[in-house]
Amino acid sequence: MKTIRKYGWMVIVIVALVSLPLVMFQHAEFAGTDDKAVSMVQGIDKNYKPWFEGVKLFDSPEIVSTFFALQAAIGASVLGYYIGYSRGKQQNKKA
Repeated sequence: MKTIRKYGWMVIVIVALVSLPLVMFQHAEFAGTDDKAVSMVQGIDKNYKPWFEGVKLFDSPEIVSTFFALQAAIGASVLGYYIGYSRGKQQNKKA
């Protein structure tokens, strides 16, 4: 019964952490840091032109965000594998 309560509270906290920013900032504009940096510099110096453009393979924002999510998932998988492997290795040493 204790584990159900413990995990129930954890699920509630996780749902709150995910949904609260989405509710609070419904109409916020989310732009990349590259875009914001260029606009800040252009605010200071009107003649500023970026040195180069980033590689744009796809023009669709949906495809770009999908590849970003895929990159994050692959990175999280590699990190999770390494942590699990290291922990299993330590537990085998103790046994």
